Amino acid sequence: MTQKDKSILMIGCFDTKEENFNFLRQCIVSHGESVIAMNTGIFGSTSLFPVELESDLVAAEAGESIGDLRKRADRGHAVEIMGKGAGKLVSRLLTERKIKAVIGMGGGGGTYISLAAMEPLPIGFPKLCISTLASKDVTRQVGMKDILLMPSVVDVAGLNRISRLIMRNAAAALTGMAKVNLKTDEKSLGTIAISMFGNTTACVNECTKLLEAKGYEVMAFHANGLGGNAMETLIREDCFVGILDITTTELA
Repeated sequence: MTQKDKSILMIGCFDTKEENFNFLRQCIVSHGESVIAMNTGIFGSTSLFPVELESDLVAAEAGESIGDLRKRADRGHAVEIMGKGAGKLVSRLLTERKIKAVIGMGGGGGTYISLAAMEPLPIGFPKLCISTLASKDVTRQVGMKDILLMPSVVDVAGLNRISRLIMRNAAAALTGMAKVNLKTDEKSLGTIAISMFGNTTACVNECTKLLEAKGYEVMAFHANGLGGNAMETLIREDCFVGILDITTTELA
């Protein structure tokens, strides 16, 4: 399947925010893209647009049923289950090469579900979430992924001139990213990760020159807590042929 034939995945709670998602979907389609809609709302769906992946399927992926989630009436548990199930479906769609970008939108619950769903996506794969929590600390939910968080400014509850503007911009940004070729023409012997801080900059710069002269690509990570986590995430994804952990400030 070519990049042009793939779809954009739209994730959200269509039981409570169908009007917003209907408008967002229209914005994406206006850019010539097809949409796969995934409903993560447990109390119903929508008739405003086609839903390819309903909430019962999402819940089943996490080993529970929609009926049980409704009876339990535990919002936190429902968010956890729907996020887990959505993540599994996203991983499958990615493996099957059916999607080229993912967008989510919501308040607290919708944001957490969307971010959990995007966790399996690799670095560079377009992923955007319109959120009421975008300016808060969601480090734990985002992790080391390159998820673009766009503040909704107003609540995701009905349409108005601000919400329409935000969704138009989000759709334009995501569809633009989806058109970018992720392949690179750069050739090297492989990539080496190197940790860096102010007091090791001179050493890192010299090491980088030596390694690049031998044909390696070098990626530096700021050893400020976040940089080390990012490096470890990419190590687990088998992105490097070598590690030069010069800076140990994160161990202090």
